[in-house]
Amino acid sequence: MAARGILENPSLFAGYEITPLQCVQDFVDISMALGNPFYQFQHHLAYMLEKILIAQDKKYFSSLTSSAAVLDFLEDKLGIAYDPNSSYNQQHSNIPELTN
Repeated sequence: MAARGILENPSLFAGYEITPLQCVQDFVDISMALGNPFYQFQHHLAYMLEKILIAQDKKYFSSLTSSAAVLDFLEDKLGIAYDPNSSYNQQHSNIPELTN
């Protein structure tokens, strides 16, 4: 039961009822820095955004087929933009990409 709750809101045990946008931003920066495969990237974001997006936006989000499209959606709808110069990316720029 806790696994679904943590997928939906990684900040659950910190007392947040819905996923803070900063948590989504951090996930985007980490995922892009590590080369997280698209399916995992979109899948985890779908859970995290479940209580944030309206039904129409959830349906559209699930139809996206690339990381670039997801990043565009996040910037347009939530003001979340991937920053390759984020402190996380600079600290971890030597981490090898994940493989499928």
